[in-house]
Amino acid sequence: MLANETRIGILRVLWERRERPVGFTELYAEIDVDKGNFNYHLSKLSGHFVRATDDGYELREAGKQVIRSVFAGTITSDPHIEPTDLGLPCPMCGSAIEFSYADEWLTVRCTSCAGVLGGDVPRGTFMHHTFPPAGLENRIGIEVLEAARVRYETEVASMVQGVCPECGGRADGEVHVCADHGTDEEGMCVECGSVPDIWTKRACENCGFDRWFTLWLPILFHPAVISFVYDRQPFDSFLDLRRLFWLNPDSVAGITQTVVSDDPTHIRVTIPFGEEKISVTVDTNLNTVATDIGDAASVTHD
Repeated sequence: MLANETRIGILRVLWERRERPVGFTELYAEIDVDKGNFNYHLSKLSGHFVRATDDGYELREAGKQVIRSVFAGTITSDPHIEPTDLGLPCPMCGSAIEFSYADEWLTVRCTSCAGVLGGDVPRGTFMHHTFPPAGLENRIGIEVLEAARVRYETEVASMVQGVCPECGGRADGEVHVCADHGTDEEGMCVECGSVPDIWTKRACENCGFDRWFTLWLPILFHPAVISFVYDRQPFDSFLDLRRLFWLNPDSVAGITQTVVSDDPTHIRVTIPFGEEKISVTVDTNLNTVATDIGDAASVTHD
């Protein structure tokens, strides 16, 4: 339906003039094609992507989504970035990290440790998810990583609340606990193929969009955690809050996730910060069960 330059051209013109309907003559004047072909392609778009009104033609929401995809680059470009040093420490061990980009997937990996993910991704990977090509424009190195992380965490925040960020459908979730978490010399589990033993998956019933993430990721934005950190080191934005952790390897590496109850399943996430720690216990729906603040030296790995 859309694999045609004339149809994409029509949608582009309507997008550029989206503040008002565009008359037939004005629209046709912008498209380099004979009138017969123009009428044919316009008719194919009318109804679902384009709406005809008494004043002219305008985009329907589906047409706007198509053009946004064009601008995002997901259907028109395929950039590739070789592994590039970011000049930042690995959040797990403090060594150098690098990122690469291919097939619309951004990968960030440590050049020394095993990272957190195994399987088909490169050794040392701790970030691996889709990112639109347009997000690379006018950004280099750390700017790409910051943008990708903000987008990813926004998607996770939406999924945690049960709403798919792609289509608005219902997003259900489940917690995966590796019962036989036996790690090798690098800390990678041979059973589940990751360093963390607890992961959360959220998937959309409608479009199938999904996200895997460690349970502690959304806990960083828990009101108790935000208040705890702010009282000890004020920050201006959520991005600053994330930087406090990602730029301090000891903070992320020290986070623990522990199953403290099996029926019902309750999981305690403990986050060290300076000389103290905060623990948030949640159920599998991420509802808060308990919070606790204590001395970082008392963090246990039970």
